[in-house]
Amino acid sequence: MTIYDFAFYAVSYLAVPLWLMMILLPKWKITSSVLGSPYIILLFTLPYALLVLPHFSDILLFLQPTPEKIEELLQRPYSDVLAWIHFIPLDLFVGRWIHFDSQRLKLPQFLMIPVLTLCFLLPPLGISLYLIIRFVMKGNAADSINLPT
Repeated sequence: MTIYDFAFYAVSYLAVPLWLMMILLPKWKITSSVLGSPYIILLFTLPYALLVLPHFSDILLFLQPTPEKIEELLQRPYSDVLAWIHFIPLDLFVGRWIHFDSQRLKLPQFLMIPVLTLCFLLPPLGISLYLIIRFVMKGNAADSINLPT
């Protein structure tokens, strides 16, 4: 098993309990305690940083991205894992924001179950659904976007 394989599984399996807490146990004190700090995301960003730094010169292809450059980068043996580890903290950060924002706005939890599940599996669809629900349920009252600290 390579360090990339290990990182792939470690980061993937570490994220699942956090998503399950937001989806299934949103009011649990431990959920708020664990996810209450944005620094939980460091568990996912630090492994990415350590793995991407040796390939930083390859990543510079993105300074002027083209579909061809992205395809070339994604054909490297490590790139699929780096891409995956890149997605996880971003998705989790957005899911965490949705979780706390929906609680702040007192949106029904039964609506957040499909939203957060989609955000976990297909993040752009989950985010879109949340923003639609947020607007329909709260309208202009939900205009301010507060990130939890």
